[in-house]
Amino acid sequence: MSTVFSRKLALRGTSAFACSSKACFSTSMTVRALPNFLPDAAKEFPDYKMPKNYIPPPKREPLLPWDDRQNRRNFGEPVHPWHDYIDLWSPDYFDHVSNKKAVHGFFTFFGGLALFAGIIYVFELYPDRPNMPRSYPHEGLYRDLGGREGEQKLYQANPDKSL
Repeated sequence: MSTVFSRKLALRGTSAFACSSKACFSTSMTVRALPNFLPDAAKEFPDYKMPKNYIPPPKREPLLPWDDRQNRRNFGEPVHPWHDYIDLWSPDYFDHVSNKKAVHGFFTFFGGLALFAGIIYVFELYPDRPNMPRSYPHEGLYRDLGGREGEQKLYQANPDKSL
């Protein structure tokens, strides 16, 4: 038993836990429904005895003394038919943020980014251009870049001469 778990036990008191021979769950733990994208297991597997009040492993109390601490399971505990979809190693399903709040945060971030870029564009806060155009010796360094006679147009720099 870890010291963190024993401290938690001492703070809550032992009456806050209800333990059976197969599982030990906190009474303060709320049973959450499985994700909506899973099909109804009772219809898919009619012969399988479904576990009652099944709590998906990511929602279980991590500090309880599980037989398999990594997957938060006890020995002999019935496995849910869709365990591969809802165990700790499945593709993550985040339900602590609603879709509406996630979309709001997405548009808030990119709206702020667009506002920042717009302010820079409107008020011309970008750095000024150099005072003199860049000049290159030897007709634009085309020989130093590996050019031959007649290929000067390919290698020459095109400095901005609008100043």
